Amino acid sequence: MQKNLTEKFEKVHEIIESSTSKYDCLLHGNSAIAYYYATLYKTLKEEKYKDKAIEILSDIFDRMNNSEAVFVGNAYGSGLASFTYLVNAVNPILDLDFDVEEEFEEIDLHLFEYAMEEIQKNKIDCLHGALGIIHYFNSRGNSGFLDDLILAISEKAKISEDGIWFENFVESEEKDSQVANLSLSHGLTGILLILFESISITKHKEIVENTIKKGVEFLLSNSTYTLQNENLGGAFYSVVNFNEDKKEIYPRLAWCYGDLGPLVLVYKAAEYFNKEEWKIFADKVGIKTTDKLTEETSMVSDPYFCHGSSGVSMMYKKLYTYSPIPEYKTAQKFWAKKTVEYLDYPGFTNEFIEKKHSIIDGLIGINLALLSNDMTTDDEWLELFFIK
Repeated sequence: MQKNLTEKFEKVHEIIESSTSKYDCLLHGNSAIAYYYATLYKTLKEEKYKDKAIEILSDIFDRMNNSEAVFVGNAYGSGLASFTYLVNAVNPILDLDFDVEEEFEEIDLHLFEYAMEEIQKNKIDCLHGALGIIHYFNSRGNSGFLDDLILAISEKAKISEDGIWFENFVESEEKDSQVANLSLSHGLTGILLILFESISITKHKEIVENTIKKGVEFLLSNSTYTLQNENLGGAFYSVVNFNEDKKEIYPRLAWCYGDLGPLVLVYKAAEYFNKEEWKIFADKVGIKTTDKLTEETSMVSDPYFCHGSSGVSMMYKKLYTYSPIPEYKTAQKFWAKKTVEYLDYPGFTNEFIEKKHSIIDGLIGINLALLSNDMTTDDEWLELFFIK
């Protein structure tokens, strides 16, 4: 283990150990802490981590039985679906022998009905809408609910000469109508990555394949490279606004927005559909991203996962599995080192304490990334963020 990564991991772990949250969800709550300890047990094989994960899970279950658990709605980001995803994910790791299908029968039906309602309202956000619930059902392999949801989502696809896209009412119908968000966190990239994982489960395989293929075509058609606007600082537009006939770009390095998420999708699609030209395109774009090493060019200013250095390091680690370009490995190491440097900034101390229980923008996400960069090739936890 690299000394600096190990030392920082242990320092952050000390803060997490004292962590409790008023929320119980997976991305920023007690479920996040339970997932963290389960991952430590899986990686380090120390029984104390297994015991801690089970203790936290048992407490959440007890409060659920007393209607005291705190979830914000039903969605994956902070709601009930995040907990069901957690239990299903850690069940085999912790040897819980929990009958997910039987115990979650009523909850699954509730989540399915909620997701169908959200789809009809065009609320299909990956974190806050229907797609996150589909992500949960993917992890369950539940083809019954999944098949109906897949059909409902497919019927919502908007067809254009460039391919297909989806409306997603994140803020409001007025603001988001006739707007294609292309990001991983809230848009087309995340939607297609989630649909990718349903291919081996759903009976609607051809529909899913066609949706993904046409969606990637739309994404590539809305590349600054394709449209010969390479001077904008990024390869993919983030938003296509058909109402105002304009495109917006957030040319950052991040999990949520920017080029790295679309690159994961394009590589995955190139491999699956045997599209060598897509891989060549991704290699060209990907190498270019590795030149962004300053805060000004990368827009990275913190160590968190969502749009900070720890998340960027993991995105490059994933890109390297698709295309072992030396620049990707170098970028991974650079941003892992940058994470360590951020952890030494005095100004982060109070912020760390406030965000100690969050995976997406707090200490847990940082430590999972430090652990992954340091000593393991098992990055299954990235599935939390629709990356597999």
